[in-house]
Amino acid sequence: MKEVCIVGGGPAGLAVAIAVTQSGCRATVVDHALPPIDKACGEGLMPDSIAVLERLGVTVPPDVGFRFRGIRFSDARSVVAADFPNGAGIGIRRLALHRLLLARAEELGVTCLWDAKNVQHTGQKVMVDGRTIRSDFLVAADGQNSLTRRVRGLHGIVREHRRYAFRRHYRIAPWSPYMELHWGPQCQIYVT
Repeated sequence: MKEVCIVGGGPAGLAVAIAVTQSGCRATVVDHALPPIDKACGEGLMPDSIAVLERLGVTVPPDVGFRFRGIRFSDARSVVAADFPNGAGIGIRRLALHRLLLARAEELGVTCLWDAKNVQHTGQKVMVDGRTIRSDFLVAADGQNSLTRRVRGLHGIVREHRRYAFRRHYRIAPWSPYMELHWGPQCQIYVT
């Protein structure tokens, strides 16, 4: 049985772990954080993402999140909106999505090593806090500033733009069936 080590236990890393486990491999997820992992991104799923989640065996319950039928873009001069051609999207708290993915991964027997503070990898060997993890494949799912990608020499960024994200949650009734994207001269605001 092939062993796959996924460095990064966010939504992408857990989705990879679930998929490789479904294909007959054994998966180990390593992350320096403790679940559920929260950050200011990943709080909206497009219809195709929902279909992929269903193939992975992850269903978003109807009472979790807000279903939206498309996207509305606006700036100071114009507004344009479009419905998705293939179903609805879901605005979902990243914490809720992470919990759903983690529950599915655990159900399938994925090994998760959380709070890993010292991760090193060379060849087919991954060391986590002094413990050796055998790995036929290594997946770098540790985000935009991936240390794994950098250590492996795969970071060849030609041009980098710095972006900052902030988020705020309010419990109010939706005023629109769309995920809204408001454009400004130096910013974007997403409302779901």
